[in-house]
Amino acid sequence: MNKWLLSLALTLCADVAFAEPSTVPVDAITKLVDQAVLASPRKAAANRKRFSRARVAAFSTRTRVLDTAFHVDARGRQFVRFTLDKRADFDSADEWTENWLTGCAYPNEREVFLRRDEGYVRVKGDPWAKAKPTPGACAANGHLHSKASVSAPPSLARLM
Repeated sequence: MNKWLLSLALTLCADVAFAEPSTVPVDAITKLVDQAVLASPRKAAANRKRFSRARVAAFSTRTRVLDTAFHVDARGRQFVRFTLDKRADFDSADEWTENWLTGCAYPNEREVFLRRDEGYVRVKGDPWAKAKPTPGACAANGHLHSKASVSAPPSLARLM
């Protein structure tokens, strides 16, 4: 009986000790960022009148997840960094504006933060709404990852 318990305990410990680190579900992060950042401007563009004189700036976006493993912030929450690239549909098909927006996503909490000049701001509905930066967001071991500041255009609805 003791040998059986010992082998069971060693097997359970070995599974934990030799487990692969949790990998980032890229598709889930991409979907979360798309819903949080791009859904509101797309909805506003869809509600725009058909015969409006406002110019529609057509562009495509892509989400790139920058990390292969999760980072842990000061509160013990897991996050990954991402960047949004954009391309004007009327330009060359190969010319992407990289790092148009940068931020981080907390998949367990379903929260998305965008980098602004003063820090990381949580996205709630309109991604360009004025909000105060959240202290400690997107900071692993107290260091902000993306040092480049990203300024938001006045209205993403105008661009969609």
